[in-house]
Amino acid sequence: MKITSNTTKATLQPYSQDELNEIAANVLEYQRKHCRDYTYTNERGQIVTTQTKMTPLREAQLMLIAKDLYRRGTHQQETEAQPTLKVIGQTICEPHPG
Repeated sequence: MKITSNTTKATLQPYSQDELNEIAANVLEYQRKHCRDYTYTNERGQIVTTQTKMTPLREAQLMLIAKDLYRRGTHQQETEAQPTLKVIGQTICEPHPG
């Protein structure tokens, strides 16, 4: 879910199918690099970025994440069930004399 910024309050909205497919493609691209990026601040306050080799477990996890995103992106998302009121009859009331 993504947060849509508003001046009054943030509301959650589901990602669109195109957005899910784009995220899945980015996950697969990252997985194909076989490298993990680490960024941290050292003792002198400098920002350091380094790369390490990605483990086979992490690569498999990323593949499953992308697979799930593609599956969700290809299916039509259902809207949340809302209660509905239907008129099934009509009651006629006459004013009580009095």
